[in-house]
This record gives sequence, structure tokens and C-alpha cells, in this order.
Amino acid sequence: MPFRIPQLPSEDKLCRTLSWPILEQFYPSPRIEQLIETYCGQTTRVRKLTLALVVWVLICWHLYLRHSLGAVFLKLSSAERWLAQDEPEALPTRAAWTYRRKQLGVRLLRTLVEHFCVPLATEDTPGAFAFGLRLMAMDGTLEDVNDTPANAQYFGRICEGKTSSPYPQLRCLYLVEAGTHAIVKVIAAPCQASEACLARGLLPALKPGMLVLVDRGFISGALVEAIRARGAHVLGRLSQGVFTHKEQVLPDGSAPFHSGPAHLPGPVGSLAGARH
Repeated sequence: MPFRIPQLPSEDKLCRTLSWPILEQFYPSPRIEQLIETYCGQTTRVRKLTLALVVWVLICWHLYLRHSLGAVFLKLSSAERWLAQDEPEALPTRAAWTYRRKQLGVRLLRTLVEHFCVPLATEDTPGAFAFGLRLMAMDGTLEDVNDTPANAQYFGRICEGKTSSPYPQLRCLYLVEAGTHAIVKVIAAPCQASEACLARGLLPALKPGMLVLVDRGFISGALVEAIRARGAHVLGRLSQGVFTHKEQVLPDGSAPFHSGPAHLPGPVGSLAGARH
């Protein structure tokens, strides 16, 4: 059978011919169009950039963080532009990207994350389960943002010690599936915000049957109670000198501890149980 290279009809706009089947497996086009209609309304004029196309480019932007949106679009559309019968369509201007990005807003992208960023592991995924529970991890990090006056005023800077940075920074707190590294939920805040306080924003993504791994900076009786109230379990790393007083020995040989004379409320045994 002879090999043929298809050509795109010259009357079609480039934005009408682009498609990425791999991405659509995870983010179905009908759902994106529905969210656009809900949050942005209907657009009658077909431009070089449709709102759906902007959504796709923003998703792929995470693969090319050092590129502009226009450069990412050029990478994604290079094959279709080369196959066109006529001269390639002029690329969208920077002003067009700015206009469409503002028109798209934030609420649509938040809803997209909530609906489609879910745990991916199956029972056969290595390292995804322990004790019959799905392993999830809660941790935070600092990310640089563009050095603009507005970013510096809102996000602030870390200007002391080993973490000093000339750039404004935001604090990101993630809930991640341990077996696949899939980000299930993220909280972004100014860099001086406390991770322990932000952790409550991750609780809606917790489900029964999860085992949440947390670092020592997150440990508090209130957080443990909140996680347990959602049917999940907690395994936390403790600082030295915390939960040093044994309360009782449980039937399985483990023992719940507390940190001092005052009783710490909540099911501490699930957090700090230790073999007797």
C-alpha cells in the first residue's frame, strides 16, 4: 500500500484542526467544552485561539516550563502547520494569549483539577498500597514566580538562611499518590504561610481507605482528628521529644503516646503507635 501524507484543507482554521488524542484520554474534549460554556459563556467568533485550545496549551505548559505559551503552542502545532496546503497561518500574538488567558480565568482550571486529578494506581501498581490502604503523601515546597512588583507584594520572598531567593516565591502544598506521583490536590499560598495551616485545604481530597504519609512539620492532634474523620489513616514522622509518654498498651502490642501531662485529643494511636 503506498504511503500518503495528508494535507489540511486550506479553508480550515488551524485551531479547528488541532487535536491531541493522548491528552483527550485524560481530559475529554466534551467536558472541557461544557466547563467553558459554564464559566465563560459561548463565543460566536472563531479566532486563532479558542478557549479550548488555550486549556490544552496550559496543560502542556507544565512540560515546557521555560517556554512561553506561544512557544508551547508552536511545538504542539508544528506538524499541522507543516502539512497545510497554503502558507502556514500566522501565529497568535502575545496580546492574543493575554486576552484569552484572562477570558479563561481561574475557576474553570480549578474545576478541571478537581474533576480529573485523581489517584491513578491499581492494585498491581508497585508501591501504591500498604496494609490494604492506598498510600498518599502530604508535603510542601517553595516555587519561584516571576519577579514582578505584584508577585513580590502578594507572595513575598524568603530572604534568610539557606532558602534565600532573589525571586518572589509561593508555597505549594501537595497531596500526591505515592505509587504514581500523581498530584491529586494542590494549595498555593504566599511563601510565609504555614504548611500546617494550609494542610486543611487538602482534606476534601481524602477518601476512606487511604493512608496519608506526613512529615514531622504537620503533626498536630487537630489534623489527625480531621483526617480520621474523613475515613483515612495517618502515618507521621515525629520530632524527637514528641509523644514520649505511654498511655496504655493495646491488645496488638502497640501503645498510644502523648507529649506531656496534658492529654492530646484524637486517635493518637493511629499516628504515633509504637511497639511495646
